[in-house]
Amino acid sequence: QESVSENYEGYTCRERCDYVAHAFCATRSEVWDKRVPRGSLECASSELIDDHIEIEGIAIHHFSHNHKLTRLHGDAAQVKMGGQVCQSCILPIDMGSFLYCKQCGFSLHDTCGRLPRRIEHMLHRHPLILEGMRRKIKEGVFTCSVCNQDSCGFMYRCYIDDCEFYMDVKCASFVEAFNHTAHQHPLFLEQRFDIGSSNPYKCMACGLSSTIIAVCSDPHCHFSLDLKCATLPGQLLKCSYDSHPLTLSLARIDDVHNGTPTSSLWCEMCGEKIKKTNLLIYMCNACCTTVHVECILGRHRYIKTGHKIEINGAEVDIVSNKGSADSWYCHECQRLCQGELVFIRRYNGRCFCSTKCLRSFFDTRLLPPNEALARFKRTYEHYFRIGNRI
Repeated sequence: QESVSENYEGYTCRERCDYVAHAFCATRSEVWDKRVPRGSLECASSELIDDHIEIEGIAIHHFSHNHKLTRLHGDAAQVKMGGQVCQSCILPIDMGSFLYCKQCGFSLHDTCGRLPRRIEHMLHRHPLILEGMRRKIKEGVFTCSVCNQDSCGFMYRCYIDDCEFYMDVKCASFVEAFNHTAHQHPLFLEQRFDIGSSNPYKCMACGLSSTIIAVCSDPHCHFSLDLKCATLPGQLLKCSYDSHPLTLSLARIDDVHNGTPTSSLWCEMCGEKIKKTNLLIYMCNACCTTVHVECILGRHRYIKTGHKIEINGAEVDIVSNKGSADSWYCHECQRLCQGELVFIRRYNGRCFCSTKCLRSFFDTRLLPPNEALARFKRTYEHYFRIGNRI
């Protein structure tokens, strides 16, 4: 009997009467009969599977790839997929069933291979079409309009009225009610269209503001995550720092985990202390190993090495920076490239530490001369001061 805020998703009567219900209330086990009307997103997903996966004996044809794919299971898949990532979600392939190309190593999670070609999502008013690697935007990388993460994977794209809405497959697969490994209650999406609001949504894990957030269904619980944090893998099966799976958890400073206060936990990869309250970390429940999300997945976690992208007509190669004997310095920020990836321009070999610096450099070239000169001086101010002293 509580009021329904216009910021929440809900259910209304088709006959346009005044009946309305919260999404959480309408899907409670004692209310919902678990039946879904034909034509809904769930039905569309199952109906469109055969549209882009054709099985011919053991050979599988997928719309995104020219070669035939083979479905592997269990241990056989783990042997084949060592170090591989799914070309759709760009996350590691480490368990279950997979689609694999014997000719070129192209691979997909089985669930990613069954994504529907066309969906209607609550976060966008137009239908969205799934795009694979062959028909993707020419830049080779896109920024998800929902979580603001760069990705080289598959995307759902809007083609109506040039609205330029892009959604990665992780955000598109977020289904209400969503059960997160770090929280006991289901999560539901909430959207605020007023970006300049004095009370913006804030993620409890990273502290960043967002117009779209996953909130707890319990009205007395204030747990919330932005889509960037809500769609992180709930479990990582392979880690060089622990033989057990790592589970995504909240590191509250006042908590005690297996007899050890979380205030005394350290990241096994970077060696830094776990400091921030409500920070999402990966943790081993058996031996209390803890790892920062960024340390194990990387800052550019949805961009893969060996990929070529194009920024304002310039071709850029993505190279791994792990175990490299070279010391790369970013041409834009003039700092040492310490991330897991380095972006190298093919024409002259200039290096960039991030997509942010890469775009900043090429955007400067399109600025008016006075503004471009001012940004150039700010970037190289340190060198100008050294020159003056000399």
